[in-house]
Amino acid sequence: MTDGIYAGDIGVKGADEACDKAGAALDPRAIWVAVLGPRGKDIRNRVKVTKDVFNYAGMYVTSPSHFFVGDWVSAVRYTETGLNIEGSVVKDSDPPVVVTRAWTGLRHDGTPSAGGNCRDWTSNDHEDTGGVGAVGRLGTNSLGDSTRRCNRKQRLLCLSVIPD
Repeated sequence: MTDGIYAGDIGVKGADEACDKAGAALDPRAIWVAVLGPRGKDIRNRVKVTKDVFNYAGMYVTSPSHFFVGDWVSAVRYTETGLNIEGSVVKDSDPPVVVTRAWTGLRHDGTPSAGGNCRDWTSNDHEDTGGVGAVGRLGTNSLGDSTRRCNRKQRLLCLSVIPD
Protein backbone atom coordinates (compact mmCIF):
# COMPACT_ATOMS: atom_id res chain seq x y z
CA MET A 1 0.00 0.00 0.00
CA THR A 2 1.41 3.37 -0.95
CA ASP A 3 1.94 6.34 1.35
CA GLY A 4 0.84 8.53 -1.55
CA ILE A 5 -2.74 8.95 -2.72
CA TYR A 6 -3.77 9.38 -6.33
CA ALA A 7 -6.78 10.45 -8.38
CA GLY A 8 -8.34 8.03 -10.85
CA ASP A 9 -6.40 9.44 -13.81
CA ILE A 10 -3.09 7.90 -12.73
CA GLY A 11 -3.11 5.32 -15.56
CA VAL A 12 -1.89 1.74 -15.23
CA LYS A 13 1.64 2.73 -16.29
CA GLY A 14 1.69 5.66 -13.84
CA ALA A 15 0.41 3.41 -11.04
CA ASP A 16 3.11 0.83 -11.77
CA GLU A 17 5.73 3.60 -11.71
CA ALA A 18 4.39 4.92 -8.38
CA CYS A 19 4.51 1.40 -6.93
CA ASP A 20 8.01 0.77 -8.25
CA LYS A 21 9.24 4.05 -6.76
CA ALA A 22 7.54 3.35 -3.42
CA GLY A 23 8.83 -0.20 -3.25
CA ALA A 24 12.43 0.59 -4.20
CA ALA A 25 13.32 1.35 -0.58
CA LEU A 26 11.98 -2.04 0.52
CA ASP A 27 13.69 -4.13 -2.16
CA PRO A 28 15.59 -2.40 -4.97
CA ARG A 29 15.95 -5.74 -6.85
CA ALA A 30 12.20 -6.13 -7.16
CA ILE A 31 9.88 -4.83 -9.82
CA TRP A 32 6.75 -3.40 -8.20
CA VAL A 33 3.37 -3.32 -9.94
CA ALA A 34 -0.02 -1.92 -9.00
CA VAL A 35 -2.96 -4.24 -8.47
CA LEU A 36 -5.04 -2.15 -10.86
CA GLY A 37 -7.41 -3.73 -13.35
CA PRO A 38 -7.33 -2.40 -16.90
CA ARG A 39 -10.68 -2.12 -18.71
CA GLY A 40 -12.10 -5.43 -19.85
CA LYS A 41 -9.02 -7.46 -18.92
CA ASP A 42 -8.54 -10.06 -16.24
CA ILE A 43 -6.09 -8.75 -13.64
CA ARG A 44 -4.75 -12.28 -13.20
CA ASN A 45 -3.23 -12.00 -16.68
CA ARG A 46 -1.51 -8.72 -15.78
CA VAL A 47 -0.40 -9.44 -12.21
CA LYS A 48 0.92 -12.95 -11.73
CA VAL A 49 0.84 -14.16 -8.13
CA THR A 50 3.11 -17.20 -8.01
CA LYS A 51 4.34 -17.29 -4.42
CA ASP A 52 3.12 -16.45 -0.94
CA VAL A 53 2.39 -12.74 -0.58
CA PHE A 54 3.81 -10.88 2.40
CA ASN A 55 3.33 -7.40 3.79
CA TYR A 56 5.37 -5.19 6.08
CA ALA A 57 4.06 -6.94 9.20
CA GLY A 58 3.31 -10.47 8.05
CA MET A 59 1.67 -12.69 5.50
CA TYR A 60 -1.33 -11.66 3.38
CA VAL A 61 -2.11 -15.04 1.88
CA THR A 62 -0.80 -18.57 2.25
CA SER A 63 -1.12 -19.52 -1.40
CA PRO A 64 -1.28 -17.61 -4.68
CA SER A 65 -4.79 -18.85 -5.44
CA HIS A 66 -6.07 -17.15 -2.29
CA PHE A 67 -4.96 -13.67 -3.33
CA PHE A 68 -7.69 -13.08 -5.88
CA VAL A 69 -10.50 -14.55 -3.81
CA GLY A 70 -9.82 -12.37 -0.77
CA ASP A 71 -8.89 -15.29 1.47
CA TRP A 72 -6.16 -13.35 3.25
CA VAL A 73 -4.52 -14.19 6.58
CA SER A 74 -3.70 -10.57 7.33
CA ALA A 75 -5.17 -7.28 6.17
CA VAL A 76 -2.96 -4.65 4.52
CA ARG A 77 -2.44 -2.18 7.31
CA TYR A 78 0.92 -0.63 6.43
CA THR A 79 2.39 1.49 3.68
CA GLU A 80 5.84 1.06 2.21
CA THR A 81 7.32 3.20 4.99
CA GLY A 82 5.55 1.26 7.76
CA LEU A 83 2.80 3.83 8.26
CA ASN A 84 -0.33 2.24 9.75
CA ILE A 85 -3.20 3.34 7.47
CA GLU A 86 -5.85 2.94 10.17
CA GLY A 87 -6.35 6.44 11.53
CA SER A 88 -3.38 7.95 9.70
CA VAL A 89 -4.19 11.33 8.21
CA VAL A 90 -2.77 12.02 4.74
CA LYS A 91 -0.80 15.23 5.28
CA ASP A 92 -0.71 16.36 1.65
CA SER A 93 -4.49 16.28 1.37
CA ASP A 94 -6.69 19.36 1.63
CA PRO A 95 -8.76 18.83 3.67
CA PRO A 96 -6.80 16.18 5.60
CA VAL A 97 -8.33 12.71 5.18
CA VAL A 98 -7.82 9.13 6.30
CA VAL A 99 -7.54 6.83 3.26
CA THR A 100 -7.84 3.09 3.95
CA ARG A 101 -8.94 1.93 0.50
CA ALA A 102 -6.96 1.41 -2.68
CA TRP A 103 -7.91 1.80 -6.33
CA THR A 104 -8.28 -1.65 -7.88
CA GLY A 105 -11.05 -1.52 -10.48
CA LEU A 106 -11.89 -5.03 -9.33
CA ARG A 107 -14.64 -7.04 -7.73
CA HIS A 108 -13.84 -9.17 -4.70
CA ASP A 109 -12.83 -12.11 -6.93
CA GLY A 110 -10.40 -10.19 -9.16
CA THR A 111 -12.79 -9.75 -12.08
CA PRO A 112 -13.43 -6.23 -13.45
CA SER A 113 -15.62 -4.01 -11.27
CA ALA A 114 -19.08 -3.11 -12.51
CA GLY A 115 -18.43 0.25 -10.84
CA GLY A 116 -15.85 1.14 -13.43
CA ASN A 117 -12.19 1.98 -13.56
CA CYS A 118 -12.15 5.74 -14.09
CA ARG A 119 -12.30 5.30 -17.87
CA ASP A 120 -9.36 2.93 -17.88
CA TRP A 121 -7.58 5.07 -15.26
CA THR A 122 -7.58 8.24 -17.38
CA SER A 123 -10.29 10.26 -15.61
CA ASN A 124 -10.33 12.40 -12.50
CA ASP A 125 -13.87 13.61 -13.26
CA HIS A 126 -16.27 13.60 -10.32
CA GLU A 127 -18.93 12.04 -12.57
CA ASP A 128 -16.83 8.91 -13.24
CA THR A 129 -16.25 6.12 -10.73
CA GLY A 130 -13.66 3.45 -10.07
CA GLY A 131 -13.66 0.32 -7.98
CA VAL A 132 -11.78 0.31 -4.68
CA GLY A 133 -10.85 -2.43 -2.26
CA ALA A 134 -11.06 -2.38 1.52
CA VAL A 135 -7.54 -3.79 1.71
CA GLY A 136 -7.24 -2.71 5.33
CA ARG A 137 -9.88 -5.27 6.32
CA LEU A 138 -10.03 -9.03 6.20
CA GLY A 139 -12.73 -10.73 4.18
CA THR A 140 -13.89 -11.17 0.65
CA ASN A 141 -14.05 -7.39 0.06
CA SER A 142 -10.30 -6.86 0.20
CA LEU A 143 -9.90 -6.34 -3.56
CA GLY A 144 -13.27 -4.78 -4.32
CA ASP A 145 -15.97 -3.56 -2.00
CA SER A 146 -17.29 -0.28 -3.38
CA THR A 147 -16.65 2.59 -5.78
CA ARG A 148 -15.30 6.09 -5.39
CA ARG A 149 -15.56 9.11 -7.61
CA CYS A 150 -12.44 9.44 -9.73
CA ASN A 151 -11.55 12.88 -8.37
CA ARG A 152 -11.21 11.41 -4.84
CA LYS A 153 -7.69 10.25 -4.16
CA GLN A 154 -6.99 6.70 -3.01
CA ARG A 155 -3.92 4.62 -2.24
CA LEU A 156 -2.43 1.93 -4.50
CA LEU A 157 -1.96 -1.72 -3.60
CA CYS A 158 1.41 -2.91 -4.88
CA LEU A 159 2.99 -6.33 -5.37
CA SER A 160 6.62 -7.09 -6.03
CA VAL A 161 8.18 -9.44 -8.50
CA ILE A 162 11.74 -10.39 -7.67
CA PRO A 163 13.73 -11.43 -10.76
CA ASP A 164 15.59 -14.77 -10.55
